[in-house]
Amino acid sequence: MSVSGSPSRTKGSTNRGALSVPPQSWWSRLWSPFWALPLASIIGAFCLGIVVPIFDALIAEHVPFLFQGGDDGARTILGAIAAATISVTGLVFSITMVVLQLSSSQFTPRVIGSFLDSRVAQFTFGVFTGTFVFALTVMRSVGRPDSDSPVPQTAVSLAFVFVLASVLVLLFFIHHITNSIQVSKVLADIGDHGVGRIIDLYSEDERDLDSQSWQRPSRPRRIAVYAEDRHGCTSQINFSHLVALAESADAVIEITQPIGRFHAEGQLLAEMWINPLQDDDSNDGPEERERAIAKRVANCFWLEAEPSARQDPSFSCQQIVDIALRALSPGVNDPTTAVQALNEVHRMARAAVLRTEPASALRDDDENIRVIYQPFGVGVLLDLAFDEIAYYGRDAPAVRARIGDVLDDLSENCRPAHRKRIAKKRREINKIFAGKTPE
Repeated sequence: MSVSGSPSRTKGSTNRGALSVPPQSWWSRLWSPFWALPLASIIGAFCLGIVVPIFDALIAEHVPFLFQGGDDGARTILGAIAAATISVTGLVFSITMVVLQLSSSQFTPRVIGSFLDSRVAQFTFGVFTGTFVFALTVMRSVGRPDSDSPVPQTAVSLAFVFVLASVLVLLFFIHHITNSIQVSKVLADIGDHGVGRIIDLYSEDERDLDSQSWQRPSRPRRIAVYAEDRHGCTSQINFSHLVALAESADAVIEITQPIGRFHAEGQLLAEMWINPLQDDDSNDGPEERERAIAKRVANCFWLEAEPSARQDPSFSCQQIVDIALRALSPGVNDPTTAVQALNEVHRMARAAVLRTEPASALRDDDENIRVIYQPFGVGVLLDLAFDEIAYYGRDAPAVRARIGDVLDDLSENCRPAHRKRIAKKRREINKIFAGKTPE
């Protein structure tokens, strides 16, 4: 089974393209919400606050330097700890909200997700809320007549240790916040993620050079796959599952839009080219089986409110460009930040032109084409990285000079297949600088 226009490939080629970056696992998605880690800390602290007082009598006699006060002293300490930690939790929440507001207004709203994904902020909330819940839970055990130890010395001492840990975490959180709102740090973090994804998706293998325009397979049956009642940007696609589905049905799946694009309800997601299904032993007819296959294909597309940089380096590039455009706006007029943004897109573009861009077809183990998609190629990267910055920064000498330096470096160090694209982009940029609209 073949597709016309496909190049010859050696089995085991290194350019796996989109298959190199699998979608987020269910375990990662479970811990991805901002509230997941604090909630786990609350549950763990509650359980610890119940278990530790039960074994307090067994532990206290073997551990020195524990709390030696009475019931009133224990209640006072635990009450002070609970009041202080919940107050500081409110402070941490306020700081986080201010940082999110500043990042949205000063940089771009699209970087808010990066701040919310920060494990430092989540861990800080978890430590303070966990300490608060632990202190309240232990307070229930103080002075209980049915307890072997009316004052849970180990639990009170442990609460004091949690307070010391909370103070250290607060200091680290403030240090993290002051660094994270620096524009150079924001740009570097986004650039690191974008470069990493390009390295994952692109290939070092010269044999895979250039991705051809694949013709549609010569199969008589077309199955359209729609978004049905879902809408949003394609944040992730389970490419390996698509390849397996196409292989099992002896079909070819063509994804109609690049990853990251928005889909409205009922919009076409993909086309599946397949030989007509024959009747089998099941009670379902060919049409019912085709609808079932189409639904399984549609479930491989994750539609969310915002794109994700996990499989789409263009989202990282767009974040950097947005920061540069905000810096070049008349109300800000900060060409230095725009130059810093160009440094990061330079890193992404350099990583791409030193490698082979992903092929537009994914194959099974027998080297048969199973999925055709639109990868993030060098041409798309150059357009996204430079066009808007060149247009809005054409009156800033620093921006013009930096774009020229970047294109010079890319042209000198790229693979031969990318040189024409870089030369074309240079001509387009020169037209933009001259006040003309590129073709």
